[in-house]
Amino acid sequence: MQYLPMVAAPAKKDKQMGIWLGVAVATALVVVLVSRALARRQFAVGRQAIPLDELAGQFDGELSADIIKEVWTAVGAAYDIDPKLLRPTDNLKQLAEIDSWDLGRGGDRLDDWLKEKQLEGKPQNTTIKDLAIWVQSSTRSLPQ
Repeated sequence: MQYLPMVAAPAKKDKQMGIWLGVAVATALVVVLVSRALARRQFAVGRQAIPLDELAGQFDGELSADIIKEVWTAVGAAYDIDPKLLRPTDNLKQLAEIDSWDLGRGGDRLDDWLKEKQLEGKPQNTTIKDLAIWVQSSTRSLPQ
């Protein structure tokens, strides 16, 4: 007669270890989500929303209103920040630091938007205003 080995039920200790592992993973997830929200909230502290039409008036013709709206909207969408809270002097590196909780997803989305516009070689460590100037000058040089 052939006997099959019996599979022992998991020990109580193994079940407890599994529960603690589940609790640790859930806690880590909560910490990441809360930290992400706090980073965006910290960025917005003390900022008043400025309508993009009003913001465009601050450039004295240096940038077209369409480019300002397009770039601010794209940057805001990429980093999940209201574009009306973005300022010309905000640095893309600063936004990338906020985005680090999303593992750089915002930077990837911004790069995808630039590729859709057939623009490559985005200036690094630049402000949103500098990015807008670059987009405007690069767009003008594209063949129609």
